[in-house]
Amino acid sequence: MDGESRSLRGRRILVVDDSELMTSLVEEALNAWGADVVAVNSGQNAMLLASFGRFDLVLLDLIMPQPDGWAVLQFLKNTQPDLVQRTVVVTADRYDGKAVGVLERDGIAHLSKPFMLEELRKVVCRLASLPNPTAAA
Repeated sequence: MDGESRSLRGRRILVVDDSELMTSLVEEALNAWGADVVAVNSGQNAMLLASFGRFDLVLLDLIMPQPDGWAVLQFLKNTQPDLVQRTVVVTADRYDGKAVGVLERDGIAHLSKPFMLEELRKVVCRLASLPNPTAAA
């Protein structure tokens, strides 16, 4: 584990993707980098967990059955706005300039599927270094 990945040690990350293969692969990588990962395959489960659990980061698929990633993102904006800035939105729709524009306007990190694990590691480590006002709570 390199120095940058050490910033993930002890970080609790919520991974949300309707693809069980994707959540499994991402969970395995994040665990290898020292993170504590909770993976779910629906927006509904993500909102439930976010309501009752404390997370340092969220990795969120945008295109899922309802509630989709947009609904989960809105839920986070309404309930945990500080967590939105430590969210990485992932989408397979890399050519949707409107979606990317909205995410960039709001300062939300994003990755397009397929992505390399090194890309994921870099963005997650960068977000893990941001102040977390709820970490001491």
